[in-house]
Amino acid sequence: MTDTIDEAQELEARHLQRALAQHAVRAGNVVSLIPAGECHNPDCSEDFENDPARLFCGPACAERFEAIHQHRNA
Repeated sequence: MTDTIDEAQELEARHLQRALAQHAVRAGNVVSLIPAGECHNPDCSEDFENDPARLFCGPACAERFEAIHQHRNA
């Protein structure tokens, strides 16, 4: 015999599974960046001679890159 708590837990589990499935779909569409020896922000493109494994100069360039790509995909 189920009570309201059991029903709430089942509902929560279904919502969680749906959210995880949606997240997996979105995560599957993400392209991984490969270090190129320079900043991936097209407005910057600073060379990383001392650290070729870096992707961006810093948080500002990473945020700008993300904004550019979100705008293109919208």
